[in-house]
Amino acid sequence: MKRLISLMIGALSLGVMAQLPDGSVATDWTAIDIDSTEWNLQSILDDGKTVILCFEATWNAPGWNYHQSNILQDLYDLFGPAGTDDLMVFFMEADESTTLNDLYGTGASTVGNWVEGTAYPIIDNADGIFFNDYAGAYYPTIYTICPDGILSESIQPDFATLESMIFSDCVPCSDYGLSAFPTGCEGCTDATACNYNEEANVDDGSCLVNDDCGVCGGDNSTCSGCTNENADNYDLTMILDDGSCHYDQLAYEDNYSIGYIAGLASVENPNDLCQGDLTADGYIGVDDILAMLSLFDTFCELSPPLWQCGGEVSYEGGHYETVQIGDQCWFAENLYTTFYADGTSIPEVTNDSIWAELVTGARCDYGNNSDNVSTRGRLYNWYTVNDARGLCPTDWHVPNYAEYTKLKDYVDSQGYSGLVGAALKSVNGWPNGWGGIDEFGFSGFPCGYRNSSGVFFGVNEGGAGSFVNFWSSTSNYGFPDRAWYRGLSTHYLDGYYYDKRFGHSVRCLRDE
Repeated sequence: MKRLISLMIGALSLGVMAQLPDGSVATDWTAIDIDSTEWNLQSILDDGKTVILCFEATWNAPGWNYHQSNILQDLYDLFGPAGTDDLMVFFMEADESTTLNDLYGTGASTVGNWVEGTAYPIIDNADGIFFNDYAGAYYPTIYTICPDGILSESIQPDFATLESMIFSDCVPCSDYGLSAFPTGCEGCTDATACNYNEEANVDDGSCLVNDDCGVCGGDNSTCSGCTNENADNYDLTMILDDGSCHYDQLAYEDNYSIGYIAGLASVENPNDLCQGDLTADGYIGVDDILAMLSLFDTFCELSPPLWQCGGEVSYEGGHYETVQIGDQCWFAENLYTTFYADGTSIPEVTNDSIWAELVTGARCDYGNNSDNVSTRGRLYNWYTVNDARGLCPTDWHVPNYAEYTKLKDYVDSQGYSGLVGAALKSVNGWPNGWGGIDEFGFSGFPCGYRNSSGVFFGVNEGGAGSFVNFWSSTSNYGFPDRAWYRGLSTHYLDGYYYDKRFGHSVRCLRDE
């Protein structure tokens, strides 16, 4: 519903300056709408939300064309209070000579009805804020203000640009070379780790230890080689023997000539000599033949072949396809188990009000309709993800935020910069123009989500979906009631945080 807001009192400055270039601290303001609801910029930022201010005049034709594009409305629908609740948008009518009738399109100085079809708040007579506090010079002027109060200006930006500003540019950590979170700097926070970073205050699970060679996060390869002094490729600098020793045949011929003649000796490994000496008496004779005959017609139990990524995983009655992407092995479909890894049942909660009060694990089917499970999997709140009983099978886990970032970086490096989402999306199931190419077999199918009030979003009645969000195992330490996710909606692999009561999809990642 459209809200018309009258300016309450003069703005309270968060930082006094003559102009507001990118990187400036936004000026605070307070306003009250006709329903007596008070809006305060700083309070919204303190809730961890990004704010978009669109300063406009009702007579401005270019601004009207931009308004009619519904870019701000689409952002508000997706990320505003009725969506992920990460964003607020304000329309700031900044020409003092215009009237309320102009906003409704019935006045003498207007190009249309700015109120109709606009769900985000409008502030009338905002010229004081625009010209005095935000250095206004032209219409429309659009500022994006990050939760830390830092703003950026853009000229009629498209949807992708604003989305990137909201979820990628609101970063506090670039000075440290760390991954950016609105509430802190992501990195290794374990002081005993070899890659500890004292600037990090959000642990991303990336902490490493030195290997036996003293290499941080190493695999012992730098000090592994042949350590046998009798080998012709002996390396005295090596600490660990990797089985690569090679032995000159002549060096062993005198001691093992019988073994060589019998064809049982191996110049690659002298320990293979006399493999036919079953009685271990140093001589291959009749006793060894009798020992072999005693085993005749015995069935030997064969070890099962080693599992490889791309094979099927059976778990709690379900069968999941897997896919190798870079050096990570992923489930190629969403989890739909009704049990924790220890066999304990995960409660199914269909009632909206009960779902909204949960602080323990729970699951549901999208729309409480089990027909959705075969294509969309199930939705789980974050308390299920974080449960000590485990949600994924043995040798698998719910990936942390850094592991999703690693997936994004790999796909980006394969020629899909700016199109990671498209490369990971399924071809079918999305609205027209939103589908992907599924280049890597990840098959990101639109599954919708359930918000903290128990309401389902993101899948239309016709079956087409516009969202799929995947929980990470990383909690948001700045906002303890929220946790990080990665999601597919546009051409990006978005990343932000949600209330832990939200119901999202889950993918499992193979342990390294």
